[in-house]
Amino acid sequence: YNIKNIYLLLIMKKNLLVFDWSNMSFRSLFTSQIFGHASGYDTQEEINSFIAKMATDISMILRTFVPNKVIFAVDASDPWRKDLLASEEVGYKGQREKDKKINWDNIYKGLNEFKDVMISKGFDFAYHNRAEADDLMALSKEAIFTKYPEYNIVIVSSDADIRQLVDFNVSTEQFCCVFNPISSGKGGKKKLYMNHECSTWFAQKDKVDIFFSNLNSGKEYVKNALNRDKKIEIVEINPNEVVLGKIFCGDAGDNVPSFYEFYGPNGKKKKITEKKFKTLCETLCIQDVEDLLKKEMLLKGSLEQSLKKELNDVNIPARLERQRKLVELNSELFPSDIKDYLLDIIMMIGEPYNGSNLATIKMTDLLAGSKFFAVIEKKKAKAADIFKDIDKYADQLNGIKLF
Repeated sequence: YNIKNIYLLLIMKKNLLVFDWSNMSFRSLFTSQIFGHASGYDTQEEINSFIAKMATDISMILRTFVPNKVIFAVDASDPWRKDLLASEEVGYKGQREKDKKINWDNIYKGLNEFKDVMISKGFDFAYHNRAEADDLMALSKEAIFTKYPEYNIVIVSSDADIRQLVDFNVSTEQFCCVFNPISSGKGGKKKLYMNHECSTWFAQKDKVDIFFSNLNSGKEYVKNALNRDKKIEIVEINPNEVVLGKIFCGDAGDNVPSFYEFYGPNGKKKKITEKKFKTLCETLCIQDVEDLLKKEMLLKGSLEQSLKKELNDVNIPARLERQRKLVELNSELFPSDIKDYLLDIIMMIGEPYNGSNLATIKMTDLLAGSKFFAVIEKKKAKAADIFKDIDKYADQLNGIKLF
C-alpha cells in the first residue's frame, strides 16, 4: 500500500475544483432558513451564522475532493446576456424577486468580506464585470483542456445549465465532471455528473501490475472522493441534450424564452415543449449543436409543422444565434473581452496553492482570524447543532430550484 501511494504521488494527475460562488452562497442561505433559523440578517451575529454555514459547506466539499487548485467563479451584477433580451417585457433573469424581509445589503456585504477572507487563505476568485459564473466555469474547463493536460476539473454547482460542460478527452484521459452537492428526497444522493465516454472509462477495471505502472490516477481520484462521501453517486448525462433542450425549450428559471412562442386563438401561450423538441431532433437527426447548424435551412419547415403555424415573423438564423448565446457555454459566443479573460484563468491555474491542507480543512480553518469566527466562539454548541446532519433535511429541498 505504501509503494502504491508513493507511485501515485509520482504520476498523479492534478485536479482543479471550481465553485459556483453565488450558487453555493444561496444554497447555504436557503438551507440555513430550513433549519428553522430564519432571520432578516439585520445583525452581524446573523451574518456570522450564515457565513459559518457557507464555510462549513465549502470545507466539506474540499475535504471530499482534495483538489490541487481551487477557483471560485463570481457572477457580475450586469451580465452581458441581459442585452440580448433588453427588448423583452421581462428581461434575462428579470423575473427573480428577492425576499423583501431579508437585508440583502448585509448579506452581500458579508459575502464580499468572506471573499476577502478566502483570498487571504490562498484561494483564487475569477471575476469579470460582464460575465456570469457560468462563463467563467466554461473558461476554466477550456483552460484545462487546452493548456493543462495534467489536470482534471470538477465543477461544483447545482445549476442544471452547467451540466452541459461535462466532457472527456480520450487521448489525455482528462475529464470535466459537475458535482451537485444537494441531495434530493429522503435518503437521496448527491450527484457527480459524467458524460458517456467518461462513465464508460471510469467503469472499466484496469489490470494493475505489482509496480502499479498502469494504475490510473484520475480514476483513483474519483474513487477516493466517493469513498470519502458515501452519499455521492455517478450519473451519466448527455451534455448535448442539455444544450439543445435549452436552445429550443428555453429556461423558465432564467427567463430564457423558447425558440419560438406565440399566443393561440384562445389567448394561451404556445411554445416548443420538450416533447416537440425531441420529435424535432429525431426528425432532423440532430444530436448536437454542430448537427443543428448543418440543418439550419430545414428548421423553419420542421418548426411550422410541429407548431402548426407559419413562421413568417421570425428570422430563423438570427433567432438561433440569440438562443445559442443565451444558453450555450461556448467561448466562441462570448463577447471578446470575456473570451480574453481565458488568459487570466490560465495564469490563475498555473499559480501554486499556498494554503491549509485541504484533506483536513474545516470551517474553523477558513474563518480563523476573521470577525466571522465570533459565531464559533460565542455559540459553539448551537453552531454544532445547526450545521450537523444537513442531509437528513434534503427531502425538504426536493423540487426546489435555487436559481
